[in-house]
Amino acid sequence: MSPQPTRHDPPDFSDVQRIATEGRLDAALGRLDQLLGLHPDESTLHAAVSLLRRLAREAEAAGDLSGAIVALDTAVRLAPGFADLRFQHAMALLGRQQRTDARRALQAALKINPNYLAARIEMALLDAREGLLGQSLQSLRALGDDPRLEEPGAFQQGIRRLQQAEWDEAGSLLRRALKLSDPLLDGVFERYHALMDGEEPERAAAVVREVLDRFSAYPDLHFLIGSAEMRAAQFDDAIVSFARALELNPDFHVARLELARALEALAGPRSSLDRA
Repeated sequence: MSPQPTRHDPPDFSDVQRIATEGRLDAALGRLDQLLGLHPDESTLHAAVSLLRRLAREAEAAGDLSGAIVALDTAVRLAPGFADLRFQHAMALLGRQQRTDARRALQAALKINPNYLAARIEMALLDAREGLLGQSLQSLRALGDDPRLEEPGAFQQGIRRLQQAEWDEAGSLLRRALKLSDPLLDGVFERYHALMDGEEPERAAAVVREVLDRFSAYPDLHFLIGSAEMRAAQFDDAIVSFARALELNPDFHVARLELARALEALAGPRSSLDRA
């Protein structure tokens, strides 16, 4: 009977996380290389790549796209065959306007998984920005009936915005149609809720506004800003925010309820003559 292969627990990467948290990413990656050694086994590689992806998300949430790219460069070197990793790498590169490198990363993701819908959408957006609008629209229209689109209406709006060369608005709508997660938004949500829990609604609203240009077609973001403005008793502004959320998604029931609350708060208590 053949002996069972020996399983090795992955090394403790807590040192790498700690050093990165201190803002010394290069030193953290150097420590990671030491822990990996020359011939890491598969479980160790998976653990290392998972850590690197987490570090990249944390860097993006902090606005450090360069650091995110450095972490993902290492992750791709360790695990070149992961389509979702290639896609994450591409998105970080796009955030830094490194379009040539981003295109290569998207092509790599699509070579691994030709049916990767998110990568196909980002490739079409990249084509449009680089003057290949006809090719971009053709690619997107071919995806219009894909059952993975959770908001087909937003997808069609995105195509119309693209025809009008409104790149950012088109990108927001197309990503919203697929409900794409974004590491930057994950960090924004965490900071927003922490500030709201700490009774700092004005700062919470400011955190969301920092990314609003990039994600202006996301009704949830306008709703979050409106909720913070309500907490800060900025009722005029809250009305505008909730109305924008409803404009983007007329079925946003909670936004409709909050808009009514904001209108009522702005009106204030009726006078005794009114009540009579």
